[in-house]
Amino acid sequence: MPVKLKQLKSDMLGFISQVRDKKTKKMKLVRTPIRLDEYPSLFVGKLEKTASPGVKTVTYTAKVKSEKPPIDRAATGTKLQTSAQEYITTIRFHDVRFEDTEFTNSIEASIFSNVKDKKTGEVKKVLDGVFYHEKLSVDKHAVSLKGLCTDFRHRWETPLKAANAVIGQPRKYNRLTPPPPVGRPFRNPKNKLGMCKHVWNLLLELREKGEVSEF
Repeated sequence: MPVKLKQLKSDMLGFISQVRDKKTKKMKLVRTPIRLDEYPSLFVGKLEKTASPGVKTVTYTAKVKSEKPPIDRAATGTKLQTSAQEYITTIRFHDVRFEDTEFTNSIEASIFSNVKDKKTGEVKKVLDGVFYHEKLSVDKHAVSLKGLCTDFRHRWETPLKAANAVIGQPRKYNRLTPPPPVGRPFRNPKNKLGMCKHVWNLLLELREKGEVSEF
């Protein structure tokens, strides 16, 4: 079952990091709370919304830009990255109420189908109809997530997959270094649930646009 924001926030506040002790060189676990309100404010591009009354979901996708280039490569002699990267980010709300007609605090959603033109072979979007869904709530509706940044992949994707809260098939990850204590520490040794800054900023954008209620 997908997860609710309350559970994500709770896990992030109780986040445990694995670090190497400078004196003993051994790995140890340290509580390092992650607070969503301390995430940076990021630019969110054009929103794409897909309403699916049949499975009671509403899905939002946008490109979210990081606040700065992730790596300054000048010192290594490689090409310097001068612009912030963009990551396609997705949030899906589950068990959403849909109706054929408007109701209190409802939001209009157009439903489209992809239809292939028999003559030209061109695929066009054709309007199937208009439905209305309830205003989404992070307290009421569980969510599943998808992010393409390295933080989402290495820290959050595995525990979210275990909670059935990842959209699509998680990417295969091949560790390049030996496991601790020889190699690098695990990013999320206790498999806490959470979200990257791109997912969080997309959620804030949905609240700003009135798609999601206050939280």
